[in-house]
Amino acid sequence: GKVTAADIFKACDVDDSDEISMEELADYMKQLDIRLSPIRLERLFAFCDTDGSGTINQMEFEQGWEYIVDEMANDLLENVGLSPNHQIFTIMLLLSVAIMVIAFLFLAITSYNNEDGFASTVQSLLVVASSTVVTQTKKSINEDPKMLREKIHSFVNDDSDSKEK
Repeated sequence: GKVTAADIFKACDVDDSDEISMEELADYMKQLDIRLSPIRLERLFAFCDTDGSGTINQMEFEQGWEYIVDEMANDLLENVGLSPNHQIFTIMLLLSVAIMVIAFLFLAITSYNNEDGFASTVQSLLVVASSTVVTQTKKSINEDPKMLREKIHSFVNDDSDSKEK
């Protein structure tokens, strides 16, 4: 069946106290080979410990479960180089490229309809610029998946190295 937050709580609660301490949560994350930074782990624990007791009961754990999953996913994304800043940068880059393509099309159509020397020069420059942009874009697109694969490969190899030790 499906593993629930209650099942994970029971697995974390090694001393059967019906509460999880910070140490129990950290140890369980290590057992699952989930490497959260100490700051992120403390933030996660503090979010779940709504009563400020220094321990998390099952109700608090279940209420904070979605946040726990989100934090683990964010940590994994950051470890492979896909932080929120990187995602925003990528969206802004794509938006800029789309704007440049629209501007290029507008200028190309305008200069194509004009028959004077200046329009012909602009048209030639647009063709050269567009081919340069397309070439550079293809190069950057081809490099990014390789870099991502390398990061994932090194991350996986680091995991297997630490398991062997």
